[in-house]
Amino acid sequence: MRGLRTLWRWLTAGWRQRSREGDLAEEMAHHVGELEQDHRRRGLTAEKARWAARRDFGVAQDAFAEEAREAWAGRRTLELGRDVRFGWRMMRKHRALTFAVVLTLGLCLGGNTAILAVLNQLVLRPPPFPEPDRLVEVYSGYAGSGIVDAGSNAYRLRRMSELADVQEGAALWNEEWRIARWDEASRQLKGWWASAGVMKTVGLVQRRGRGFEPGEERAVLLAETFWQDVMNGREDAVGGGFVIQGEAHTVVGVVAGLPADVAYVRVRQWTEAEYQGTDYDGRHDRLGRLWLRLAPGVSLAQLRARIEALDARELAAGSAADRARAQQEGFATRADRLADVRNRELRPRLYLLQAAGLLVLLIGAVNIAGLLTARANARREELATRVALGATRGRLVQQWTTESVLLAVAGWACGIGVAGVMLRYYPQWTGATAEADVATLLPPGVVVASLGLALVTALFLGLMTGTQVAAMHGRVSTPGVARGGTPTKALRRLGGRLASAQTAVAVVLLGAAGMLWQSYAQVIGRELGYAADELVMMRVLLPEDRYAEAADKDAFAERLERTLAAIPGVEGVARTSFVPTFGHPDMALHVAGREAGEAGLGRVAFTQVSPDYFATMEIPILQGRGIEDGDTAWWREAVVIDRRLARSVFGDGEAVGQRIRLGANPRNPNAWPVVVGVAAEVRHGGWDEADGLPMVYRPIAESGGAEFSVVLRTPRDPAELLAVVRTAVQELDPQVPVFRLGSMEAFLAESVQPRLTLLNIIGAFAVIALGLTTLGVAGILFFDVGSRTRELGIRLALGADRGAVQRLVVRQALTRVAWGVAIGLPGLYAAGMVMRGVLFDASAPQVLVYGVVVAAMGIVGLVAGYFPARRAVKVDPVEALRAG
Repeated sequence: MRGLRTLWRWLTAGWRQRSREGDLAEEMAHHVGELEQDHRRRGLTAEKARWAARRDFGVAQDAFAEEAREAWAGRRTLELGRDVRFGWRMMRKHRALTFAVVLTLGLCLGGNTAILAVLNQLVLRPPPFPEPDRLVEVYSGYAGSGIVDAGSNAYRLRRMSELADVQEGAALWNEEWRIARWDEASRQLKGWWASAGVMKTVGLVQRRGRGFEPGEERAVLLAETFWQDVMNGREDAVGGGFVIQGEAHTVVGVVAGLPADVAYVRVRQWTEAEYQGTDYDGRHDRLGRLWLRLAPGVSLAQLRARIEALDARELAAGSAADRARAQQEGFATRADRLADVRNRELRPRLYLLQAAGLLVLLIGAVNIAGLLTARANARREELATRVALGATRGRLVQQWTTESVLLAVAGWACGIGVAGVMLRYYPQWTGATAEADVATLLPPGVVVASLGLALVTALFLGLMTGTQVAAMHGRVSTPGVARGGTPTKALRRLGGRLASAQTAVAVVLLGAAGMLWQSYAQVIGRELGYAADELVMMRVLLPEDRYAEAADKDAFAERLERTLAAIPGVEGVARTSFVPTFGHPDMALHVAGREAGEAGLGRVAFTQVSPDYFATMEIPILQGRGIEDGDTAWWREAVVIDRRLARSVFGDGEAVGQRIRLGANPRNPNAWPVVVGVAAEVRHGGWDEADGLPMVYRPIAESGGAEFSVVLRTPRDPAELLAVVRTAVQELDPQVPVFRLGSMEAFLAESVQPRLTLLNIIGAFAVIALGLTTLGVAGILFFDVGSRTRELGIRLALGADRGAVQRLVVRQALTRVAWGVAIGLPGLYAAGMVMRGVLFDASAPQVLVYGVVVAAMGIVGLVAGYFPARRAVKVDPVEALRAG
């Protein structure tokens, strides 16, 4: 109750202020009256006694009044209210300064808020599942082959399910894009295939029907949002049919808790051989993502210890060849919390962006601090008046801090608008396919964090200006200083330090942008191994109910190739299971006559291609031949390997004629395909691929794949050709969907878009930093020149050359910039070490970057010093001496 009464007194202090001020004025008048009576008794006339009383008591009257006010409850509230009103009047009075400060803070805070919103959406926010801290992803890693995350498989699912004491759910799943049909509707949907334990593991909530049952096949769970929005919440949907890629399924339930873009989950079962992992290749197959839900009270360290023990027992029970292969490939089963795995590649880029945004905000804050310090010096007469009326140092600092807070809050409000505009480009930042919902991307937590950043900025500004105001407290009442006085040397030194600080931060930002540009140039300047220009590609998905047999799929593909080849301007057509830039599967390599685990044997990537693939892609065949008609996927399999694999496995020997195998051939177990040719290396991961795995090209004929890609070589405009290609496919079969239709150059550009986006944003920050630094250094020099008008006038009166005066000011600018560069270069080196994870080649020399940074900052110093120097030489010696 006592606390509530105190709070009530503070809140109602303003209501009682008028009566208290009246009582205080009445008490002061009473004391003056008593003094007047004393002087009357001493023989003074009434008028002289009144004057003497006011003279004697007036000196201490303000101090007595302030002491009385300090004893009032809610005094701080009253002072804060007065400071806010006064600060608002100052903002309206100095509108140009207010506009500049609010705009600068709005841009800086807006950029930081937008980046924080994206960081929160993709990294900081926990996964959208119940108790996300208990969700763990288990995956295989092959450090020796450079594969960090190879996913998992049914064998690992079985092994993890055996750890019943540390987990209470395990599910193997992966996402897919498939054509789905129900009733008369048909569309391409994003869904999951998953093992039966997905509901318990992920934490999906049953809304209708039931979940998956053990051993059940061709069952589907619909996402609640899809069921409501697309199927209009039909109750008869549960139990109805749902055809996925030509396979009939039954809807057994409706669930909530799936990601917003996932429409369904279908159950998947595996064979007993897949669960048991009968050989090394089967135990290391790549199928999907494996998630576990930790049992209550079990830590991630305990799970990792159990997994490590499982791996050790598995290797000990295996053959010596299996152990050798596992050691060569650097195999290990890893487990990380789902929140740490999510967007793992995007995480360092977003952290780098946030750091860059904070550096820009620091430059902006330092720039504004210089402006506010100069304004404080211009208000010395006002300070003198306040000090004469009894204002203390603390009171002055409070007033200036309040003004800084008002400016920062106004800048924050402007920054929220700037962030809203920037977040409209969220898909371009992250590669997301859905449109940006600004309200979702700016939740209350992000807005509050942004406000906190604005208040921290305000405290910094208040500290910088308040310190100078406090330092001037003892001098502003000195005659001749308040009006027409000059700032102290300490104030000018502060300006120089602020200029150097801005320069140092700008050096780090400009250097970071330079490193990213050098890295990007290295990436897009690499040879791909094929001619990407004039290439168009598309992805085709054949419905299983219409094309059940491999012969049916091959027949449609051959008709499609002939139809596309007949289009005017098309010079080549080929089919492949995977095209460059979209990744490739990998498998363990076996060479006839060699033991697994020998040097050079490891995991290799593979793709299946038609005979015209190498000619269409313009990939040179260096030895032997390419894939030809008559080569098939299972019975007459001939393979082409790339030069890198030939060198690593066969050295200087002849690769053509050797026999190799990728995994096992389920249709022809004794088959050892022969190497018929060696092709040039191709960067199948696109420009951004570091080294990648060696490549094996296999025949696509009779492979039975329902999904494949088609590549066309044509000099025609891709935008013009795309509609023609889509129409040609639809004429062959209207139920065959075509997607990922576009030029290879566009897909290559898309593969490096994250690097380009990062470069563009950091580059924009660097440009803003350079602009702010130039304005900041010039502004401080303008202030310095204005404060040294008398000194410069004396120099000119004594015959100093105006060119010498101009060089003096420019040299001062260059000196301050040089100090900033000297401080910033070590910071740039440290930034380069931190950025190693986002640079393509961190070992590349950065001499050019450092040279460009130093040259650019030299230009900043010259530009920042030129205009103040012009002002300095325009000083009239007579007027300067008269003003002094």
